[in-house]
Amino acid sequence: MSGLKKQDFWKQIGISVVTIGLGIGSGEFILWPYLSYHWGFSILWGALLGIAMQVFLNIEIQRYAVVTGNSLLKGAYGLSNKLGTWFLISTILGFGWPGFVASAGFLMSSALALPESLGGYVSLGLLLLAGLILVVGRGIYQRIEKLLKVIVPVSFIVIFLIFIRFFDWTLVKELLAGFVGVGVGGVDSTGFSLSMFLGAIVYSGSGGNLLLSQAFYALEKRKFSNDFQEHRRFQIFENVFVFGGIGLLTILMLSYLSRVLTLPLSSVSNDLTFLVVEGYFIGNAMGKVFEYLFLFTGVFALFAVQLGVLDLFGRVCRELFHLKFGKDSFQIYVIAVLMQVMVSSVILLAQASQPLWLLVIGSVFNALAMGVIAIVTLVLNMKLREANRPSKFVVVTQFAIALFYIIFFVITVKGGI
Repeated sequence: MSGLKKQDFWKQIGISVVTIGLGIGSGEFILWPYLSYHWGFSILWGALLGIAMQVFLNIEIQRYAVVTGNSLLKGAYGLSNKLGTWFLISTILGFGWPGFVASAGFLMSSALALPESLGGYVSLGLLLLAGLILVVGRGIYQRIEKLLKVIVPVSFIVIFLIFIRFFDWTLVKELLAGFVGVGVGGVDSTGFSLSMFLGAIVYSGSGGNLLLSQAFYALEKRKFSNDFQEHRRFQIFENVFVFGGIGLLTILMLSYLSRVLTLPLSSVSNDLTFLVVEGYFIGNAMGKVFEYLFLFTGVFALFAVQLGVLDLFGRVCRELFHLKFGKDSFQIYVIAVLMQVMVSSVILLAQASQPLWLLVIGSVFNALAMGVIAIVTLVLNMKLREANRPSKFVVVTQFAIALFYIIFFVITVKGGI
């Protein structure tokens, strides 16, 4: 990256921070720790696979955006306007379930010792706050990036400090062995949830149509170099070491904590109670401050995901309106965000007691969405001029990723969500 000045290099770091910030609250903070508590570390190879596939897709989506100056959605619409309809519907199916903000409300209510009956209203308040942040004023990406450049590092530091306090080399070796499917089981030896496992793989990083944000954000950040290869190297560095590195380390630390902190227990309810239990043990060992820090780290991480989901839906609607009618309108973005807030509010108040399953339902649909994104990105990138096209290795790998998501989706749906 010889053409980059140091200050320009660090200024450009942001898309991967935002992207991992849109995922820490789902796969990293909830699903992988939940799976590790119930079924042990031997399933963590799925986290490595999930992160690796998303790193790969992120880089390829950014390839198209940087070379063409178009979003992936615009490119897909150029292939067929039916793909525009698909991305709209799949975004609704994947993220119309307000599981993220419901989970955030549950953790906040638990941290503040509020009555369970108020949980839905706490979640609703967080949802309305997220909508307000997005619809008041312009410069939306800059606001999200600034917010997540605080949430992601602070969250990582809090989790790291807690991890160090409970570090045990024997358990860490068992954790690492999980990358090859080796390890002691958790509290459940039967009843493995395939849908939750798929959800955890999907949400390793961000997930689903949130990958479309890679193109939207790349275009808003703009290019810092006219040299494609130079920009390509930066994309690879940022996605592998920032997105992939922070994401995988966060999964490992939180999965480790869920295992070591719940070992004394024979069982925990099949919901987010295990996080509250972890917070209790953290508080006993490190003081009440760290219990609150842990639980509110989860609240802010989940809130950030909900923010990203609302933003994505608004951007998809605004882009499709522009493509169909030739007019770009911020009002369409505002209307779309507010509509999703209204629909999510109704679901929230009706299903506030089951935030975990709201996440799982959405993640299964998002698996199919990621398979479609992988195929569409591959087709579009193969149409680029020869110097910018993906190599044969990239083509084969991307096709394999698409098959993985689609086949896993079919198997999970047939088995029952």
